Amino acid sequence: MLEDLKKYLKGVRKVNLKKLERNIRVFVIEPFGHSKASEIKIRSNPAFFSKARIAPEREARKIETTSLGFKTPSLECFFCNPEECAKFSKETGLKKQYFLNDSFAFSNLFPFGKIHGVVVHNYKQHIVDPRGLILNNWIDSIKLVKKIGVISKKKYVSMHVNCGSKAASSLEHFHAQFHCEDEPLAKTALAMKLGNKKYWKSWVKALLEEDLVIDFDKESKVVFFVEWSPVFGKTEFVVMTLENSSFQKMNDKEINAVARFIDKAIRITIDRVSDQFNIVNLSAAPRDDFCNQFRIFSRAPLSHGIKSWEGYLEFSGETVPHIIPKRLAEIAKEY
Repeated sequence: MLEDLKKYLKGVRKVNLKKLERNIRVFVIEPFGHSKASEIKIRSNPAFFSKARIAPEREARKIETTSLGFKTPSLECFFCNPEECAKFSKETGLKKQYFLNDSFAFSNLFPFGKIHGVVVHNYKQHIVDPRGLILNNWIDSIKLVKKIGVISKKKYVSMHVNCGSKAASSLEHFHAQFHCEDEPLAKTALAMKLGNKKYWKSWVKALLEEDLVIDFDKESKVVFFVEWSPVFGKTEFVVMTLENSSFQKMNDKEINAVARFIDKAIRITIDRVSDQFNIVNLSAAPRDDFCNQFRIFSRAPLSHGIKSWEGYLEFSGETVPHIIPKRLAEIAKEY
C-alpha cells in the first residue's frame, strides 16, 4: 500500500518539514526549588497559517476531564421518521427530500445558508454510536449529498459531522450536515491560497517519510494520514483525494475509499482517542486546483481523559496535541 504511494509520488518534491519546525528549550524552577528543563517543538502549517506546539512532557499531566459517553437512545427521534423532518423549499430548486437505501437527506430546520442540509446515514435504526453504521451507509450518504450538490449547481459543496455535545451536536441520532454555496467556506478559502494539488502531494510525501501515512488506495488515489501539525484539534486524521478538488466530482472509486477511510478514522478515534469529534470537509470547486479533504479531530471531553484544553491558543490558531502525531500514527497502525 505505502509502496504504491511511493511510486505515485515519484518525482514529487517533498516539503522540507525541518524548515517548518523550531525547537526551543524551556527552563522552570518548580515550587520546591528544583530546576526543570524540557524541549518543545513548534511546527508551522503553511496552508492554514497555523502552528502546533509539540510538548511531550504535557502528556504526563493528570487527567482533568473524563468522557460523557454516548447517550441512552431516545424513544422519540425526528431523524427516525422522515415525515417529521424539514424539507427543501421550491426556491432551492431541489426535491423536498432525498432517499437512498437506509440513508436520507433533507433541509436543516435552522439553515445557515440557502442550501444547508442534513443527511442521516441510517434512518431505519436509531444509531447513536457511528461504529454501528455499515460501510454502505457512509457510501449512500455521500452519494446523496453529491447528487444534491450537482443539482444545486453551486460551486462549493461540502459535508461535515458533529458527534457529541461538546462537538456541537444537538441531536443524538448520528448524522452529517452539508452546504451548497457560491463561495468556499472560510478555512477552505484560506487553504486554497497555498494548497494546490502539487503542494498537497509534496506535503503527503514528507509525511510518508515521517511514518504518518496510515493507508492509501491505489485505484482512487485517496490517502489517509495523521496531520504532522494539527490545525483544527489536538489530534487530527486526514482523508484526502489527491486527484480531485471537490466533493461533488468524486467518482465511485473515490467515494468508496473516502467512506472506508472515514469509517476507520472514526473507529480509531472513538476507541483510542475521543468519543466527541468533528469532521470538517475542505472542498473546492470542480475546476479549482486543490485536494478535497476531510479532517477528523477530537473534542473534549475524551474517552480516556484529557490532560488540558488550551482554548486561548486554539483560538489564536495554535494547537497543543495531547497525543504526539507520531504516536497517533502508531495507534492507528496498531488498530
